Amino acid sequence: MELKTTICKPTLKSESSIRTSKQFCMELKLGELLRTSLKKVQAFINSCLRKILNVRWPDTNSNNLLWETTKQLPAGEEIRKRR
Repeated sequence: MELKTTICKPTLKSESSIRTSKQFCMELKLGELLRTSLKKVQAFINSCLRKILNVRWPDTNSNNLLWETTKQLPAGEEIRKRR
């Protein structure tokens, strides 16, 4: 995995600070990636649930109401529950 120098540029010049800085930036990017992927998965699940329940665009329902109706958990909670 290649790191962007603008984000991961270390402030100190010693070897240990560079290593720590790169590890921190990789963890940060992986966290951002997980968050973005989780949002996309949740949007896909919500879309599928709306199609199954025949909810059209004029009939707006909140996602929470959609999850309660189908007895589903949000994707983030489901993943945390399985870990």
